[in-house]
Amino acid sequence: MVRELEKSDLKRKEIIRKYKERSVTGGVFKITNTKNGRFLLASDIDLRGSRNRFDFSVSTGSCVYMKLQEDWDKFGAKAFV
Repeated sequence: MVRELEKSDLKRKEIIRKYKERSVTGGVFKITNTKNGRFLLASDIDLRGSRNRFDFSVSTGSCVYMKLQEDWDKFGAKAFV
């Protein structure tokens, strides 16, 4: 049992180390409402993380950008790319 805990602790530490060492690219991104053409222009220091958050919000139907909330409620998550 102790050995299993040590292994899982080492694996956890390895995952954390890899996460901290990953390359991060920042920049500007655009989220567009395909129904009316309105869009949000935003920036982030981690574009991959922003994309993951957006994809997750679409899959769950919950808007993470308050400026999009009204259109999100009216047209639904699938209207945004």
